[in-house]
Amino acid sequence: AHWPLLLQASLLLIWVVTGLYAQFYRFIEVSDLTQRQQAKWAAAGLLAAAMTPLVYFLAFAVLPAMNLELLPSQLVNRFGPAVLTLPALAGLIGMTLLALGMMVFPASFVIAVLRYRLWDIDRLLSRTLTYTLLTATLLLLYLGTVVALQTLFGAHIGETSPLVIVVSTLIIAA
Repeated sequence: AHWPLLLQASLLLIWVVTGLYAQFYRFIEVSDLTQRQQAKWAAAGLLAAAMTPLVYFLAFAVLPAMNLELLPSQLVNRFGPAVLTLPALAGLIGMTLLALGMMVFPASFVIAVLRYRLWDIDRLLSRTLTYTLLTATLLLLYLGTVVALQTLFGAHIGETSPLVIVVSTLIIAA
C-alpha cells in the first residue's frame, strides 16, 4: 500500500521540524559551552551535506544561461568546446561538489569528536574493543566445539552426515 504523497510530505515535514526544534531547544536551554561547540561542528557538517544537492541541481539551472564559448580554458584548448557542453561541465562540477559536500559531513563529526571529546570517545572505543574481542572469543569457542564434536561423532559413527552436524550443534546450543 502506498501513502498519498501529500501525507508523506506532511509527515516528513513534521518529523524534520520536530527534530530541528529539539536541537535548538537543547542548544539554547540545556547545553553547556563544550556541547554547543560540538553541536556547531555537527550542524555545519549537516548544513553542508544538506546544501550540496541544492548546489548540484542549481548548477543544472544556471549553466545553460552562461556563454561557455567565451570561457578560455585549457580544457577547451585541449579537448575542444564540446567538453564544456551542459552535460559534461554540469556533471563534472556537480559530481565534484557532491563528493566534497559529502566529505564535509563526516569530517565535521571527526573534528567535534577529536577537538571537543564528543561522546566521550575513550570509553566508547574501550567498550567497542572489549565487546568485539568477547564476541570473537565466543564465536571461536562455539565453532571449535562444534568441529570437535563433529570429529568425535564422525570417528564413532564412521562417517560425517548432516545428522551428525545437527546433533553436535544442538548439543552445543543446549
